[in-house]
Amino acid sequence: MSADYVSASASYGKGSNNVLVGAGGKGTNRGLVEKYWKGFKSPVISKHVGPVSCIDFSPVFPHEYAITTSTRVHIYDPETNEIAKSFTRFKDVAYSGTYRKDGKLMVAGGEDPVVQVFEVDSKTPLRKFSGHSGAVRVTKFSTDNLHIVSCSDDKTIGFWDITGDQQLQRLKGHTDSVRSAVTAQGTPDVWATGGYDHMIKLWDFRTFENINNLDHGAPVEALLMFPSGSIVVSAGGKELKVWDLLSGGKLLYTISRHQKTITSLALSSSGSQLLSGGLDRHVTVYDVADYSLEYSYTFPAPVLSIGLSPDNTHLIAGLSDSTMITRTRPVKVQDVARQRQKDRQEKSSVSKYFSRSNEQHEIKAVYRVEVEKSVKLKQFDKKLKGFEYKHALDSALEYAETDPLVAMSVLEELMRRDALSIAFSGRNEVTLAPLLSFLTKHVNDRRWGVQVLQICDYLLDFYSSVVGQSATIDALLVKLQHQVALELRLQKQLFELLGSLDMILATATNA
Repeated sequence: MSADYVSASASYGKGSNNVLVGAGGKGTNRGLVEKYWKGFKSPVISKHVGPVSCIDFSPVFPHEYAITTSTRVHIYDPETNEIAKSFTRFKDVAYSGTYRKDGKLMVAGGEDPVVQVFEVDSKTPLRKFSGHSGAVRVTKFSTDNLHIVSCSDDKTIGFWDITGDQQLQRLKGHTDSVRSAVTAQGTPDVWATGGYDHMIKLWDFRTFENINNLDHGAPVEALLMFPSGSIVVSAGGKELKVWDLLSGGKLLYTISRHQKTITSLALSSSGSQLLSGGLDRHVTVYDVADYSLEYSYTFPAPVLSIGLSPDNTHLIAGLSDSTMITRTRPVKVQDVARQRQKDRQEKSSVSKYFSRSNEQHEIKAVYRVEVEKSVKLKQFDKKLKGFEYKHALDSALEYAETDPLVAMSVLEELMRRDALSIAFSGRNEVTLAPLLSFLTKHVNDRRWGVQVLQICDYLLDFYSSVVGQSATIDALLVKLQHQVALELRLQKQLFELLGSLDMILATATNA
């Protein structure tokens, strides 16, 4: 793959204050910014049958990602960067495989003018909507999780009800293919659509009326709406345009740093960086404070799609030559544990609701000051950094009782590095017992059950030749076997119950 391209010496172009041409500088912060984006390295190249036209990350940890290519939608495991499952029920080329915000469902369109909904875990097709007369290029879930918006080459926008299995509305207004649609969590009833007629149309989905029209001046390939719903960025031709919706669609910036058509947009999880990919083989990163250039990557073929993971660890580009390049940024083990803790806290919406009264004071202004802090590494993190995998695992197991997240995160990191054999080797009864105790305790934990079983399987293969030589280890193995048997019995009962419920529901439906 080509070396990273960084334009640090260019400056803003002359002329209008709101037209940015070339690269911007950040003074003393420039080095820190470049260091951060250079952290996305170790590119993994995956070859597919057709061009990778869409990349979408699951909003739910561990943030699997779906790529749409040829007649398939593949879901990748972010830890191994390998295909975990595939959706193949497409008669022709598939488009726009995207997740629902809970990560449980996926919707996709295609050259065959239908909209399909799948359950992610089981790959079961749940709905198949017909109504468009042209290829369905864009499919998105609404923020209420109950409706779908689709855009088609037949110049219309469809609005579908998942529960009612029907089309609620068909919006007309574009005079050419509709290629993009976006909304925001803060404004779920306002949608923006972009088409090859050069127009960006704003719609109120409460009344299904066209409330505003903005002229990009070139076929609109991609749209991005900021989380607040007040700013929309459009990509078309060689330019990005930034629009202020609160002031009636005022054009704030015109940004021109690509030499060929811009095809895709992405936003960092903090909302402070905007990314664009284009046919000039570049992916460019901008600071949304002033839309100055922060960094630029060069790829070996035109870029059709880009994706940045919600935890900012994976940067992916889908190329026209049917390849996908995945860059990853290493994260500290404690950061992974902290993210998991944060995800669990965010799910507790009830507690957040009742604690809102403590935040009723008026906030005059919010300023963000970024300071690079000197972080004192934990012992297990130091050992990982020094590739002392066995000592890193022993150190993490000391946290097993108070914070099992740490021990599990270290085990997952060892799996990712293919270093379990090093960490497991050379253990005696004293050092093997804490590991077995931890795995036995958490083999039924719904958070890590699958990973723990994989680790147990590996550990048993590793030490199968010495089973029976230690009473302590044998007792732990018997306990582990008992826990697995309990889980299997529970799963069998649950499947029997599920079968009974399916029969009852089928009977009720027929009646």
